Amino acid sequence: MIEIRKEEKQDYEEVYKVVKTAFETAQHSDGNEQDLVTELRKSKNFIPELSLVAVKNEKISRDKTAKYHGLEFKNITELN
Repeated sequence: MIEIRKEEKQDYEEVYKVVKTAFETAQHSDGNEQDLVTELRKSKNFIPELSLVAVKNEKISRDKTAKYHGLEFKNITELN
């Protein structure tokens, strides 16, 4: 089961890895998307309540398809 919850500071390193991995094979990527996420968190416009993570087996995950309260998340793979 996948739990969707608010991102916490202790998640930042794993989220960095997830974003980096997700964009490594993207057709259109600058290669610094993970750094952009870090910078966005420092922005005065950052809204922490809108920064969510998917957690599966106590890991920040991207699962193939997850449904949460009627929302569907696709193309998600779990990092080891």
